[in-house]
Amino acid sequence: MIESVRFRSHIPRSSRCPADGLWRVSSGRGRRCRQTTELRVRLRLKRRAEWNRIRLRHEFLDRLVPCLTKLPVGYKIAIEIRNRNWLDAEFANLLRDRRIALVLQDRSWMPNPAELKFDPITAHWTYIRWLGDRKAIEQQTMTWDKTVVDRSAELSSWVDFCYQVMKRGVLIYAFANNHFSGHAPGTIEQFRSIWQDKGFPPLSTPRPSHHQPSLFSA
Repeated sequence: MIESVRFRSHIPRSSRCPADGLWRVSSGRGRRCRQTTELRVRLRLKRRAEWNRIRLRHEFLDRLVPCLTKLPVGYKIAIEIRNRNWLDAEFANLLRDRRIALVLQDRSWMPNPAELKFDPITAHWTYIRWLGDRKAIEQQTMTWDKTVVDRSAELSSWVDFCYQVMKRGVLIYAFANNHFSGHAPGTIEQFRSIWQDKGFPPLSTPRPSHHQPSLFSA
């Protein structure tokens, strides 16, 4: 059984993880780096005026790099960037030199791995977030109990990508949001079904738990 793909379909905002941390980085203003049980840096934009203050890539890196030098040891760190114009080989190498994972996303305005012109694997593990298009799907439903958007093509591409990454010995964490297709658990099951249909080695079956496990905050 293969245990190098680990899935999550729902994580409450209050989740904490003592061993792993997520540094989510988007365009925006940086808060002072600090160490908590769950590592988190949110560089977010609340208003367009703030966007104008950090619209240049070098300004973003000028804020990010000092934070990276202060990262504590003993944590898995992943960085998520939501400006596709700043996502390139130079940024990936910056993370790779520090053994930080680049968060991979399936999001309406971000490129998928097939579109990237560089190797997006920057650590011995990686973290995938199937996020979708929040605004578009919320125009169709606000009840997250069934699939309403067919993501078969996207998931088939992700299956192929994950298989190639897995063969490199890379541990994969995969998170599905309800906004991806309408039902996060259904997204996970569809991924597993496509994986099986392609004849790839069996994935381990997640064991049920009586408490909500923690990996990363959604």
